[in-house]
Order: sequence, then C-alpha cells, then structure tokens
Amino acid sequence: MFIMKKFYIPILSLGLMCATFGSCVDAELNDALDYEDTYTDSNDADKHILGIYSLFMNLAEQMVVLNELRGDLMTITSNANDYLQQVEANQCNADNPYASAKPYYAIIANCNDVLENLDKMLTRRDLSSDEYAERYSDVQAMRCYTYLQLAAQFGKVYYIDKPITSIDDMTAYNESKIGLDELLPKLIDCMENVPTLEDYELSPLVINGSSSVKVGGQVLKQYFINKKLLLADLYLWAGRSQDDFRKAAYYYKEVMNKDADGAETVNSLYYKCNTFTYTGSSLPTSASQTSNNYCAGNLRYLDQDERSFFTTWPYMFEDEVSSVPGVYEWIWSMTYVANGEPQYPFIDLFESTELGGSYQLRPSANYIAETQRTDILRKNGAPYDPRGFGALIEGSTEYAGATFRVDEGDTVCAKYLYLFDPDEQNKKEGRLWLYRSAGVHLRFAEALNRAGYPDMAYGFLMGGPAGYYGTTYPSVDANGNQTTTESNPANYKGLNSAGVNIGMTRNLFGLRFPISTGICDNATDSALLYFDSRYYTTATSNIFEGIVVRGPWRSASGLRGRQLMAYKTTSNFSTESLSTCATKADSIYLIEKIIMDEAALELGHEGQRFPDLVRVARRMNRSESITVNGQSYTLTNDGMSGDAYLQTVIGQKASSSINVLGAAQYSGEDSWYLKTK
Repeated sequence: MFIMKKFYIPILSLGLMCATFGSCVDAELNDALDYEDTYTDSNDADKHILGIYSLFMNLAEQMVVLNELRGDLMTITSNANDYLQQVEANQCNADNPYASAKPYYAIIANCNDVLENLDKMLTRRDLSSDEYAERYSDVQAMRCYTYLQLAAQFGKVYYIDKPITSIDDMTAYNESKIGLDELLPKLIDCMENVPTLEDYELSPLVINGSSSVKVGGQVLKQYFINKKLLLADLYLWAGRSQDDFRKAAYYYKEVMNKDADGAETVNSLYYKCNTFTYTGSSLPTSASQTSNNYCAGNLRYLDQDERSFFTTWPYMFEDEVSSVPGVYEWIWSMTYVANGEPQYPFIDLFESTELGGSYQLRPSANYIAETQRTDILRKNGAPYDPRGFGALIEGSTEYAGATFRVDEGDTVCAKYLYLFDPDEQNKKEGRLWLYRSAGVHLRFAEALNRAGYPDMAYGFLMGGPAGYYGTTYPSVDANGNQTTTESNPANYKGLNSAGVNIGMTRNLFGLRFPISTGICDNATDSALLYFDSRYYTTATSNIFEGIVVRGPWRSASGLRGRQLMAYKTTSNFSTESLSTCATKADSIYLIEKIIMDEAALELGHEGQRFPDLVRVARRMNRSESITVNGQSYTLTNDGMSGDAYLQTVIGQKASSSINVLGAAQYSGEDSWYLKTK
C-alpha cells in the first residue's frame, strides 16, 4: 500500500475534524484549531494529496458495506454484528458507524483545504501551471467523487466548498442541505472547469525519472481517480436531458478508446473486453495464455465438452493490476499491503471462519441462483454463468471461485480474498476495487440507451461493436446489407458494415460514418456510434477497399460475449422481451433493466450496486424527452416506478433472509437514504 505512514493533514486532526463536522450528523460543534501553513513546495502538496487518499482508503469498509449490503447481491450471516443487520434492514441507530457521514465530510474538508492552498501556491509560484493543473484536478475529482458517494447513501448533504477553520465558517453550512438534483450540477460544474481531465503524467507521484513510482512494491498510478470517468458518471447521474446522456457516453468512449491509435502493428487491448480463440491442449492457468484477455472459452474443437471449458476472468482479481494483463482491465484500484496502514478491512468481513475470517457477509441466495439459471445459457447450452462459481477445475469435480466460492459449506464473497493466504494469517492484504473496463462498458451502454439508441446499447453490451439487437445474428447479403432481423421494434434500423469482410467483421457500429444509414441524424451521435477507427498494418486480414485494416476493436466481444454467454433478452423486472418491444420507448425501458441485471452478474460485490440501483430508480421517477431521427419520445418508466423497482430488486433477498429486523422497505424516494433511529 502506498501510504507507509499516516500523513498529518494540517487543517485539523482527523478526530477534531470529525467533531467539527459532527454538527452535520447531530453531534456538537467543537472549536477548530489554527493550523500551520505547510504548503511550501510540490513535495508538501503531494504529501497532502496522499493524505487524502489515505483517508479514502480508511473509508473503504464503510463504502463497500453500504454500497453492497443495501443492495440485492449480498446479505448477512449468523455471525453478523448488530450494525450490519441494521444496514441491511435500513434501520440504523445513531451509534451505527456505517451510517455516519463524518468520514465522508472529513475527506471533503481536506480536499477543500488542499484546493485553496494549491491556488495560493500557484499565485506564489511555488507550483508551475503544469504542476498545479494535475494536482488541483485530481483533488477536485476526489472531492466530487466523495460527494457522489455520500449523496447516493444519504440523499441530502451539506455542500461545503471552502476550508473550515473556525466555528464562524462552519455555521454557514448548518442551515440547510441540498439533494442530488441540486448537488449534481454543482459537481459537474466543478469537473467541467478543472485544468485537466488527463491522468497524472508529470507528477513524481507516478513517475520517477523513466520509472513508475512504487511504494511497498505497488505502482501508484492506478491509485488515482480517473477524471473522465467521474465526469461521465456525473452526467449519467444528472440525466437532466438527452444531452447529458450524450456527454456521459462521449467520456466513457474516450476512456474505452485509450491507445486505440497508439500502435500501428498491434491491436489495442486497453479496456476492450476482448475474447480469444485458445489453441492450447490443456486448460489455461493464466490470462497471459489467452493473449492477455480475461475471457472464457473451450479447448479448440471441443465446444460441447464441459470438461474443456475454462475462464480466465477470475484472474483479474489476483493479477497485479499495474502489469499486463491487469492494466488492460483495471482503471482505478488500491492495494493494501500486509502490515501497512491503513489495514485491509475485508478479510474479517468476508472470509470463512475455517480460513481466518469472521464470515459476517455472504452472497445472497438470489444472486447465486441467478448465475445457475437453466434458462439463461452459455452459447453451447451449458446452464450457468461462469462469473459465479467459475469453471471446472481440471482433474476435479470442483469449480474455481470467481465472484464467490464455497469453503466448508460457507459461500464466500471471493473478490476481496484473492490475495489472502490463509496459511499466512498475519499477511492481510488485498485490494479495493473501484473501476474497470467492464464498468465503463456497462455505463456507456446505459448512457447510449437513454440517449435514444437502445439497439446499439444492447448490441454493444452483449457482443461488442459487432453485437446485434435480437435473438439471433442478422443475415446479410453479399453487399453487407442486413436482410433479416429478429425482435425488430418499429423504430429499430439494422446496420452492418457494408463491404467489410462479410462473414468476418459485420461491425454493426460500422466503419462508415453512420449518419448516412438512418441510425442517427446528427454528427454528435454519429461520433458516439462510430467505433472501429482504422489504421494500417502489414497484416493480411481485414482488407477494406484494397487497404489493409486492423481495427482496435476487432476482438471486442462484449461482456457476455467474452464469457461465451448467450444474449440475455429478458429481465426479471419487466414483462417485456426483445420480441415484444413494439416501440423505441419499450426497448429503452427493457434494455435499461437488462443492463442493470448484467451489472449484477459482472460487478457483483465490487462496491457499485446500491448507487447503481438508486441512479436508475431516480430516473424512473422522472420524465425525460429525447429526439431521434426527428421523432420525439417522452420517457419515464414502463409502469414500474423507481420506488417499486428498488423495492422489488432488493426485496429478492427477503425469502432467504435471516435478518431479525426484517427486510428493508423503500416506499418512497425519501426512504431510500440513510437515517438514524
């Protein structure tokens, strides 16, 4: 872990800071202390920035517990303490540490202090404009991200944008809170006006000469927030107009296209969710054997033999995230090393009692059952999703753990335990998972869907740029024109890449500018739908109009495609299917729910779930107008309000719950958010 010691944050000690902000959570105000100005050079600034990330790492347990236990994919065990029971039942007492806003406000307060002092350092020329730009943008992004996490759980927040150094400063914020509808535009404005949205490149936080900075053996670069993803998330949450969804999609696509033209002779692997044809004779034991892709497959020519099935998908949770192949999947992650500070909090929560944990939280029964459904199949007809228990271990009747595993009868949340060796109990290390390529694909599809392109959103999520809308692959004629479609709603227009290796590429997003296809009627949307940018290679495949082309998205197979999963055409929470959708609005409503179903299967237990559900449920409670190809649509929901959706999804846990406090109730938007009894 990169914090080898606790840095002193000069605005206030952490304990006093929490007391000062205690008025925000029904505690008394205490006097603030004067603090010494310790911002004299870039090294000082970097220490304060690392201090913010140290505070954030201390927040990890609270954030993951709230984001997952309040959702539908995780539940308590008989070992869970009273506080965890309260969180799951949405009945938190005032002393429940998981329901305290103080740690969030502590981070926000420190960010405000650092931002003001960075401004002073720039004025004094203690920092160059380039040094200032990277640092200021990073700290502002952490401030906005923390506010988003806070608001997703508490609903209304005190919006504080200046350092707090006295009681007089604090009282200005004690009168009223603002909700998400007012908060999100403020955060968007902050991020739209940062000096840069690019990652750290020049800072000694990430670069030492020509080498990557390491502390405790860990490369620091992926510890820092991705600002484009944050801005995209803020637009997606706001959803004030069709334009917000377009902007969200634009920034998600910017991230997914990382290094798309960075090499002329190799395919870009960054964030593409690729698959790979494996030609080995024995099951692979690392992602490097599948060309550095985290994907599923069968030994070649043995597609129907379950003993030949493998998945390297789980290896993303144990590979070094800053090395190949981890760097192609992980965008933001923090590693806690053994005997470091802050300490890794998740082994006690998740690990079985047999292997050294207290086993207080486990996967929900409904989540396990969803991965084992016999009506949602892999492409060869096998009846389970390998992202659940994983794949059959070679020479065994046991399955390798993926999202969860079984230890002595205990079903365990596995994603936080891949680095823990039960034979070395003192080495409690692991990672906080924050953002990876699959999350970007899911949210890009979510944004594209609400921007008015459900067919494209669905096809991309299921099968990548070559994906399609329907239950079977569309047929094409010799010119590449689509001749048959399945599940074709009235406003769906199919698109194939005419003339591009028919039978090989069939890129539904098209190599050609999509305006001429009738899929969209403006250049902005065309740019969103245009994926397979061309560059020239010496390869002998993918010939387009006599020019050799090797597109960076050529191996991208979508989230279900890289798991060899058949396309998902229904949702448990909709009465529609792709075959019954009669209008574009019908498709949008259904596909939004399918996206959320897929997010559960792909990102389960990674600390995303409850905010994802809140974001979509909020949208269902509001109306939105969009215009596509000159036709206007008013969107709200398909008859299931956001309240009903949230209650129904989370209510799946009720039948198998052992929580003596009962199931959480979400009867109205105000009831979604944390309150103490």
